[in-house]
Amino acid sequence: MKYFFHSIIITITLAACSSCNKSGKSTQVDKIIGTWELRSAQSGMVPGSNYSPGNGNRLVFTETEYRLYSNNQLTKTGMYYIDEISPAREGECLDTSLPRITYDQTSSDTRRFEFKSDDTVIFYGGCAALDYGTYAEYKRILSEK
Repeated sequence: MKYFFHSIIITITLAACSSCNKSGKSTQVDKIIGTWELRSAQSGMVPGSNYSPGNGNRLVFTETEYRLYSNNQLTKTGMYYIDEISPAREGECLDTSLPRITYDQTSSDTRRFEFKSDDTVIFYGGCAALDYGTYAEYKRILSEK
């Protein structure tokens, strides 16, 4: 009985330790902090656009806030949070294994995202299977860590 009790305590302790990181932040938040510049975008059936470096379309993330720049003009600021594993929301039919970022605590302003490398992140929105999904690829231009 004593062995069984100790096994349970050790299992719980290991599970708790493995689910945490030093800073208490999500690993996705750690990875997204920095300045990202738009490189390509597509919306629905409309042909995509490519953007050259220095285009002025940036997303800047801190630990809890974001800033959106369009043509070097600040257009939106607010808070964001990331769900590492989350169920799909209404109108969202993307792969639910991807983490979801929610802007300004508004369930209608969410995107799934994935890192293609340390310096490339892709944001997906809507429902690509129904031809009205969105895709935006950003390249890291400055690390804020």
